[in-house]
Amino acid sequence: MALRRGVWLVIVLIGIAVVISAAGLIATALLVGRPTTVANNSALVLRVSGDLLEVEPGGIVGSFFEPPPTVRSVVGALRKAKVDRRVTSVIIRPTGTAALWGKVQEIRDAIVDFKTSEKPIVAYLEYGAEQEFYLASACDKVFLMPNASLDLTG
Repeated sequence: MALRRGVWLVIVLIGIAVVISAAGLIATALLVGRPTTVANNSALVLRVSGDLLEVEPGGIVGSFFEPPPTVRSVVGALRKAKVDRRVTSVIIRPTGTAALWGKVQEIRDAIVDFKTSEKPIVAYLEYGAEQEFYLASACDKVFLMPNASLDLTG
């Protein structure tokens, strides 16, 4: 009799755990799945930092956190901002770019393409090295923090 009661207790606890887990997954999906809204006269701020990946990392854990910027996502954001009437300007913030020069050049080409929309695009540098300044040189204006250094070699 005690054995049956123990088995039923384990089954009930497993059922409760499954229901709580399902409710948590549904709540997370509802919170994460909301589309972003863009107001009129918005400025797109693109933070280009770190080693830019070619594609977003996969897996279940990656879907719950904001993925790092990729070459494809930065170029795609610039292409969308070029034709979106709600976006009136773009601010590029390159920080600590350690990507390969080919990736940086692809983003710079997307910046040059965005300039054909005649919308202003500015760069804000907290620190300037070769790759950061190379990206910023394609923009209409370049702003460097007053106490920042610009380390260019060559």
